[in-house]
Amino acid sequence: MPSAQQSDTRFPLRSLTVFGLGTLQLAVTTGAALGQFDSYPLQAAPKELARSDFNIDGHIDLVTASTDQVEVLINAGDGSFLASVAYPGGGSWLEVGDVDGDHAPDIVAAGSGSIKVFMNRGDGTFDDAALLDVPGTYKGLALGDVDADDDLDIGLLNESSPYHFELQWYQNDGTGAFSFAGSGRINAHDGTNKVRELVSGDFDLDGDADFACGSENGFYGKDGNYSTDVCILRNLDGGTTWEDHFVGIQWYRYDAGQMPTALQVGDMNNDGNPDISCIQVYNEDGPKLYGKMLTGNGQGGFSSKTIYTVGEKYDAYECEQPLIDIDGDGDLDLVASLTKSNGSVTALYGVLYYSPSGTYKTRQILRGDNLYNADMILSDVDDDARYDIVLASSGTTPQILVMRNTLVIDRPVLEQDDLVAGRHVQFRASGLVPGEKVWFVYSLDLPGPSLGISQFGGKTIDLVEPYVQIGSARADDAGNATQAIKIPGKTPLMTITTQVVVRRGEGGVDSVKSNFITAPILP
Repeated sequence: MPSAQQSDTRFPLRSLTVFGLGTLQLAVTTGAALGQFDSYPLQAAPKELARSDFNIDGHIDLVTASTDQVEVLINAGDGSFLASVAYPGGGSWLEVGDVDGDHAPDIVAAGSGSIKVFMNRGDGTFDDAALLDVPGTYKGLALGDVDADDDLDIGLLNESSPYHFELQWYQNDGTGAFSFAGSGRINAHDGTNKVRELVSGDFDLDGDADFACGSENGFYGKDGNYSTDVCILRNLDGGTTWEDHFVGIQWYRYDAGQMPTALQVGDMNNDGNPDISCIQVYNEDGPKLYGKMLTGNGQGGFSSKTIYTVGEKYDAYECEQPLIDIDGDGDLDLVASLTKSNGSVTALYGVLYYSPSGTYKTRQILRGDNLYNADMILSDVDDDARYDIVLASSGTTPQILVMRNTLVIDRPVLEQDDLVAGRHVQFRASGLVPGEKVWFVYSLDLPGPSLGISQFGGKTIDLVEPYVQIGSARADDAGNATQAIKIPGKTPLMTITTQVVVRRGEGGVDSVKSNFITAPILP
């Protein structure tokens, strides 16, 4: 059985408060007292944390990257995790995605002068890393389809020589073999710049991957103006030409501050365009940390605004801020993990999104000594369609900490048969208003936020694009609706996520979504 420990002594918590609408509790596991969490030991201090369904059984697994190895923790099926399995070859940056097209998620890590690609054998175990030697000092890693050929390419933020920063991209030949394909120079401020973090997204909605990165001390744009914020690297023609421009500067441009970190991509204002959230740190006296929203216009342009403030100074390089719909209302929420520079205190702040106008309110939900947080994700580890907090701690005892989300969400309920290739499967929705129309939708990915959907009032669903409509149905007098399809007999083994969406209110403004279900297609 998994070596889970429920602990409230190694890392004493000073406070734990309810966050959200008054019914949300985070940091509770079955049988545990308030303020406890499940912990799983790691073999090495983690630098990065990611999740996927590595063995394609419908349950969320975890992977961490440390300096010399990656560690995979397989879900036992009940939200607990088996002992980690280590594979040589790690780094400071980690990404997960299906790079060879076999529907089994692979692992990509970068550090110590090389990119490592671990191919999934299809059962949650991995081949030895294939190495791609790349000189330089890596500042960020991201996967995205740069050349729009339906496979994942690698974007690497690299300091190829002192204070010479480039976005380098490595083209996937479709089998998971990568080769250098091009680069874009980032005009960094001379002498002291610290460029770090890379995220991908289709910021101009043209079908190929763009990138964004942050800087501690500044960029120089092509116009000679000085910026200290987020650099947008727009892909103009399949990776051949990159256009860089800068968003949100304290002294110039859009007033977004300095030292951006914890970049995340999502539709935060429900307009169907990808936005960027980040954390900004100031060095002046007074409030030290600001949450920012960079609002995208769908054409690659952004404007910035402050959405929340935390009045304690934390090390900007140890901030994390996943972006997800925690309370199931269709708007994206934030949970910010902030670690002081000496690692003595980690605090979690729940940041609840109240309206598309960008109103947020913070609540401290955890504070612990010697809980050095290296990374954080929000993911449904126990299959209850609620996003849990997962922390990778690199403190005295390297470990994974799992904090369960016990929010009671009033929503339609989706059930489904086992998904078996070659057989009919029925999807059933209940808790509906008699006569209303419902849509059954699926995605070939794990749960995650979509862009806002205009026909549903701009609400997000928990299916990553591209999602596909299975069909629609009307609720009967008992408030139930069904949809049946036949799964093709030659469907490969893969994990899919399904959900029901109901359009309600004028313009869909009151639309609701059901729980989501993640399940494998069985042979």
